[in-house]
Amino acid sequence: MLPRARAETASTPAKRPRYLVIMHLTGGPDGILTLDPKRRSEVAEWVENPLIKQNVESGNVTLGAHFAPLLPWATKMAIVRGVRVESVSHPSATWQMVRMRRRVNSNVPGILDIIARHGNGQPLGPITVGNISDRQFTPTWFPNGKAKGSGRRVIEQGFEPLEAMDPEDLASLARAMRKHAQDPSSRPADRDGYAHVAAYLERAPQLTRFAAEDWKPIDELSKTAKGLQRVLWSLENDLTPGAMVVGSNNSWDSHHSNMSTQAAMNAGFVALFTRFLDQLQTRRNQHGRLADHTTIVVSGELGRFPRVNSLDGKDHYPEMPMLFMGAGINTGSKGLVLGQTDEEMSGVPLDPSTGKLTGTRYTTLDDIGTTLLRIFGIEPTQYGYQGRPLEPLMV
Repeated sequence: MLPRARAETASTPAKRPRYLVIMHLTGGPDGILTLDPKRRSEVAEWVENPLIKQNVESGNVTLGAHFAPLLPWATKMAIVRGVRVESVSHPSATWQMVRMRRRVNSNVPGILDIIARHGNGQPLGPITVGNISDRQFTPTWFPNGKAKGSGRRVIEQGFEPLEAMDPEDLASLARAMRKHAQDPSSRPADRDGYAHVAAYLERAPQLTRFAAEDWKPIDELSKTAKGLQRVLWSLENDLTPGAMVVGSNNSWDSHHSNMSTQAAMNAGFVALFTRFLDQLQTRRNQHGRLADHTTIVVSGELGRFPRVNSLDGKDHYPEMPMLFMGAGINTGSKGLVLGQTDEEMSGVPLDPSTGKLTGTRYTTLDDIGTTLLRIFGIEPTQYGYQGRPLEPLMV
């Protein structure tokens, strides 16, 4: 259960972001091909690095061959390299990704749940869309028959049945939810969740009905394409403070045929991501242009080992690069890169206050979670986050 939210402190940003969108590329993209490219002279001889001549650069940002189509957006990016997750297991690494901290279990609240606790009056908590598995769920999601508690998390499968209901049934269900929210015998987290879902149901009849377009995705990303559109619709209607978009069902997990697997998945994602970014630039709600209020994180839950195995694949690696864009993210005028990996693709120590490659501490997922909460004006220690805020990443 989440602790009661405290009042914001003097360190709260004057204009914090309104929305957080986390794009989870399940299985683990190959950093060399995406966000952490290397010259041959920069890596050990055994490190597989076949496409160096196709890397592209803009401003301070260099992208790997598979992310080269994102070059027009490079100066609006911040990349953090060598983030330690300290897990090579998909379930535990995904639990960590959802919470943006290490050493957690499935009962720890997600970072989107915490941000929703400090939301700006949206009727719903965070939503989860795409190729969802139980790993992406936290104790406060709604609705699913296997849920341990109802809570405020809404998944794509939960929207569609509600949208098929007529206004009278929606009103009846909203009244039932309100009744449950006022039941003192229910857990506080459940009462909170019922109240938020009731607020959504009461508002639903006034919303423009969601209609997905054909974004022509590859088969593995068909649910992701629809999910991204659902997120745009939700932000446009100011329904949620945050969303997790789950890309495929571990399709980046390239234990064999790394090059072809990664090429297909990265090309499919880049096509959808650029369209999503374009839509954020043009869509608006009562608070202004969506791009001006939305923070974006793109990451797998773990990385890929830099050596190719006997199946021409790459196995798991407990480090990864991460991409940040949008509101609250400092990219300067030429993009920003924090951190570095060495000749064996292992992260090197980073001074979080300056961004310089000094000291003895490495960048961890705890640092990322702590930084994101600070960006959203939330005191991280209140929720058990003990990471170091990455000052250069914050506006």
